[in-house]
Amino acid sequence: MTPREGGCLKRGLHRFAGVIVLSLSACASVDCESVGYAAVAVRVQDASGEGVCDAAVVVTDGDFSEELFASDTSEDCVYYGAFERAGTYRIEVSRRDRTGVVEGIEVVRTGRCDVLQTVQVTVELSA
Repeated sequence: MTPREGGCLKRGLHRFAGVIVLSLSACASVDCESVGYAAVAVRVQDASGEGVCDAAVVVTDGDFSEELFASDTSEDCVYYGAFERAGTYRIEVSRRDRTGVVEGIEVVRTGRCDVLQTVQVTVELSA
């Protein structure tokens, strides 16, 4: 998503969900409430490492459950979700007769603005 360092936004062009965004914020002028980040960014791949863009990806944390959405701008088949929600996640991926599970993905907030740190995960589907 947006490059960050120590809770501060940096300058650059970013593309997310089909929209190009220009970020010109500096650390001194960060509006702590203006940006929302996904807790997880999940790349789904098959056994050969090829991206899988038509999987169902669900994250859970206790009673919380959400199906992630695939970015329409990503050729790498990355799914995003649980925006602005810290927690410890279980990620379940399914596609036809193949599944994948990753547990214990911890997402925390850090920095001056208590910014959510997106965790990037790769899940490989298996039979």
